[in-house]
Amino acid sequence: MKRVIVRKSGWNVYAALAGPFWYLYRGMIMKGLMMLLLSIVTFGVGILPIWIYCGYNANKDFYHHLKNKGIYIFHDEVEADEQ
Repeated sequence: MKRVIVRKSGWNVYAALAGPFWYLYRGMIMKGLMMLLLSIVTFGVGILPIWIYCGYNANKDFYHHLKNKGIYIFHDEVEADEQ
């Protein structure tokens, strides 16, 4: 089992730098694709707000993603099988 640290809230530097690609990497495919599509449709105007959104909400979104998958989370840590 792989041990992954999960925080419920707070700023995520890696998500802020990678934006929607961080969501794709973490398995939140639909959310990542929607943000990428929104960036393209707005001709790049939406890139900065989307990257800020990613940095601010990534921890919360990832926490809920893991809970929805049925992974047991104990004290901000999660035990997950390697994928």
